[in-house]
Amino acid sequence: MRFGQLFYGETAECVVTGLMNICDLIGGVPHEMVFDNATGIGRRICDKVITSELFSRFRVHYRTKARFCNPASGHEKGNVENAVGFLRRNLLVPVPQGTSLKELNDAFFTGSIRFGDEIHYRHKVAIKDLFDADKQALLSLPTHPFMAVTYRNCVPDKTGVITIDNNRYLVGPSFARRKLLAEVSADLVTVLDEKHHPILSLPRRFGTHPELVYSPASLLPLLKVKPGAWAQSPIRKDIPDILKQWCQ
Repeated sequence: MRFGQLFYGETAECVVTGLMNICDLIGGVPHEMVFDNATGIGRRICDKVITSELFSRFRVHYRTKARFCNPASGHEKGNVENAVGFLRRNLLVPVPQGTSLKELNDAFFTGSIRFGDEIHYRHKVAIKDLFDADKQALLSLPTHPFMAVTYRNCVPDKTGVITIDNNRYLVGPSFARRKLLAEVSADLVTVLDEKHHPILSLPRRFGTHPELVYSPASLLPLLKVKPGAWAQSPIRKDIPDILKQWCQ
């Protein structure tokens, strides 16, 4: 059986979230996980792989081990490459479409499970029956949930903007120069105040984008208090031109 997950990035939060989703789907945890390389969950220094703090906590929580293949060693990861190619050819051609990443991943899982009905070329029984036997060796799932998030200390500038991984997020001018905490997951950046109370959540950006990430709903109350800020408000670009003329 082969299962996959789609994410916008290759960060530790994305990898760990994908592993958690797959473990939940199959109903157990492998004793050992083999990775093609350490992208996102660690870095390779000479012959040693140093895993990220989030992935290290995930391994302890799920009671599993991890092993990383060596670069330029195709004989170590042929099965992995075969599984990736199989999923790409059978589930990503033609390119799937959906209204959200969750919808695409649900379809990805449904398609992956469907292949279990096929007959194994050697054992002449359904693949899902062989997989059911394999699952008897899995570790049980943790009884307590695991949060696949990392925390970043951040101080907004005078305009209330914080920077996470080279992308800018607007918290609000009222939080300028305050010591805040950002809870970063695979899809959200949640900003917490000094007492760790949530301020707002914004969609996470991957890569480097010049556009400011903000919530229009959080800016409207500020404009009500300070209407003179309308000329510089980033929400202007989301307002129809006819409404802009009326507001001037």
